[in-house]
Amino acid sequence: MPLFTYYVLYYGFDAIFMLILPDSFGALLPLTLSGAVTIPIIYWYYRILPVGRNISPVTGKEIKSALVWTAVIISAGIFLNFIAIRLPLEAWSAGFNSASNTLNDGGAILRILSTVIIIPFLEELLFRGIILGQLSAWFNGQLAVVCSAVIFGALHFNVIQFTYAVALGILLGELYISSRRLGFCYLAHALTNLLVILIFSGL
Repeated sequence: MPLFTYYVLYYGFDAIFMLILPDSFGALLPLTLSGAVTIPIIYWYYRILPVGRNISPVTGKEIKSALVWTAVIISAGIFLNFIAIRLPLEAWSAGFNSASNTLNDGGAILRILSTVIIIPFLEELLFRGIILGQLSAWFNGQLAVVCSAVIFGALHFNVIQFTYAVALGILLGELYISSRRLGFCYLAHALTNLLVILIFSGL
């Protein structure tokens, strides 16, 4: 149900905002607004579902482990984007080309608000907090991580972003399974997106 709700709300609101906002606002603002209005509902699901949150005080050992995972995730994100710009991926995939155009269709502040703050928060709530949290109660940790990463990739709707999202989804999933702290995953995801757009988008 949370995944279906996410899909309907996120893409439904995006379509509505695309219709009511002038074309001059571009495609990224409607997507950002749809993410912002979807977050409260997904957060409500996260709070009521039994997903095994770690609510104990954060320890120094956990912080050190999270920093290592974050460094690995950021490195993987930068490496995969470096490979992507060396290949004619936009020519190979119309879906990837469309997604790239949308994510670049806005000023620096909007792009950071969208790809560093709102979208990572929404995605971590759903894919790590809810989906992986529930899958890990039914399967062993690694199988749950892979399944949640595949779902994460599939919701990007093109094979290139699928591959990228699955790879990062596995790493983010391992971080979540090892810590049960969604905040660690959000920070790793947000920092990866921030560095990727700073390095490769010329902001």
